[in-house]
Amino acid sequence: MRSRSGLFTWAFFVLILAGSFYLLFAEQRKPLTITLADPQQPGFGLVYVADAKGYFTKYHLHVTYIPSNDYGTTALEEVADGRAELGLAYDFTVVRKLMEGVPLDILTTLHYSYGNAFIATNTARHNAIRTVGDLAGKKVATVKGTYLEYFLYSLLDENDVKPASVTIEYTDPSNLLPQLESGAVDASTFGSASSEDIASGTSAIPLYSDAYTETSLVVGIDPYLSDNSDAVTRFLKALADAQAFYLNDPSAAEALAAARLARIPNSTPVDWSQLTFKLGLDNALLDTLRSDEELIRRSGLAGSDTPRVTDHIKSQYLKSVAPETVTIF
Repeated sequence: MRSRSGLFTWAFFVLILAGSFYLLFAEQRKPLTITLADPQQPGFGLVYVADAKGYFTKYHLHVTYIPSNDYGTTALEEVADGRAELGLAYDFTVVRKLMEGVPLDILTTLHYSYGNAFIATNTARHNAIRTVGDLAGKKVATVKGTYLEYFLYSLLDENDVKPASVTIEYTDPSNLLPQLESGAVDASTFGSASSEDIASGTSAIPLYSDAYTETSLVVGIDPYLSDNSDAVTRFLKALADAQAFYLNDPSAAEALAAARLARIPNSTPVDWSQLTFKLGLDNALLDTLRSDEELIRRSGLAGSDTPRVTDHIKSQYLKSVAPETVTIF
């Protein structure tokens, strides 16, 4: 028969263990918040799926959105200035900011896609552009620091056209088509979602680049990330659930993302067949970031003393949530 002291010790141990589990469970259920800078683009669809399916709520996380509509430049500024804790942006936008000295950290990809940007040229002009080589000596409108600018430089690079031979006019996304139609520029860059508007609005020849790919990213910045790892991992857990939902029923996931984007004034239909949602950190991302970095240097957009972009991938957060999606080596 156990002594009373032995029983007391055992009961005390069980009580301590139960209390520890209770505190751990209570901590996991403690509501947390994240402010997310959101450029409201199709490539960020996993976030919209997670929101619509209640996955953020599932992990006791409240997400507040700061919307913009310029492919990620404003979102990264919101993160850098501390107005947002996390931000969404396309790869080229992130790489350019990193090379400007903004210490962003990459947490995961959200999607990848191919062939979703093009240059439209107005064939009604006397000096009509019909090939990429014809862009030399012409004015081309694009949006600075975005995937459209990257697309333009990759198209020129692929076809051995020197960027210095092209007059690049930076403008807002909403002005790309009006500048082309008015004749203020000879050509403009567009995302594929704009193809119907271009076809109906002007006589145009589209120019594409087979070398161009696009990846969307979730980024943050220290010390927020290291000081708020619980909130960050909850956010990524919700995205992992959204990814599982997408893999099980892509059409349903795309419909949820489309419904979210449809709320944006003057939004255009999305061809979801051109993009694939993908949560992860892999060697394809490394190749994309290195290509962005090399193109920026070759195009004279950054000096040689800028930081190495791949050093800004922080895999520990995603690895703790979905280790199978982290395959960087």
